[in-house]
Amino acid sequence: MNRTLLILLLLLLSPTAMAAELNGDANARFDQIQRALDGDRGAIEELATVPEEKAFFHFVRGAALARLEQVDEASSAFQRAIRLGDDLAILALAEMLTSAGRLVDAYAWAQVWVQSHFTVAEIRQGEANRDPGMAILRQTLSQLDEADIEQAELHAGQVLNDWLPQFEKQPTSCIQPVRTCPGWSLAHRRNPVFPHQMGMQREEGWTRHALLIDAQGRVADVLTVHSTHAPARRNAERALRRWRFESSADQPEPTLFQQTVLFSLR
Repeated sequence: MNRTLLILLLLLLSPTAMAAELNGDANARFDQIQRALDGDRGAIEELATVPEEKAFFHFVRGAALARLEQVDEASSAFQRAIRLGDDLAILALAEMLTSAGRLVDAYAWAQVWVQSHFTVAEIRQGEANRDPGMAILRQTLSQLDEADIEQAELHAGQVLNDWLPQFEKQPTSCIQPVRTCPGWSLAHRRNPVFPHQMGMQREEGWTRHALLIDAQGRVADVLTVHSTHAPARRNAERALRRWRFESSADQPEPTLFQQTVLFSLR
């Protein structure tokens, strides 16, 4: 294994604000996300009413509902996140549909992911071969007949034509009210270790987390909202707990961030 290929790409996002009320209490919002991921239906539905609907909270709803195997509701939540600019919700939706055995829809959404992230030339040159979306395409393709594939291609084309022209990514990391987030920046970062098993099997993956930052800039707690591989989740959590943040505010308040980690071989 050529270790130089094991490059970890982190989405280091600028701390711009997303609305999250609950009296501006980061601890309360973090607890709400935890309860939602633990299956509390009340907390799940509360996330749907966040002021100024923001994509991350719908992504959390989708992940929570997927854990409860509420596939239709989770699909709606992920699609809401997609419409609000969260492109990773496309991949999470495709993964969930694959696990649920809805292979036609899974193929369609994986196709949307691949075509919106790679050019035709890059796909032909093999640059997408290890991408998680391409892995879903291969998995579903092996189980679908020609009629199903044709249906999935039509569905993917409709989504690409109807949704993506209006698709605007929202690369935001701060998910607290604007009054608590100005001036926060990342002061120290520890890169997660690329999992050995994933490297040996030439697999890529990703994780997504909510980080509770205390007033001193330490990571007080980490919640994993989504992960493609258990080793990736463990390594990401271990590294994220060692991150440190700084605030230019005179009296910083605890703050909630979201962070995505991509484990890539490119």
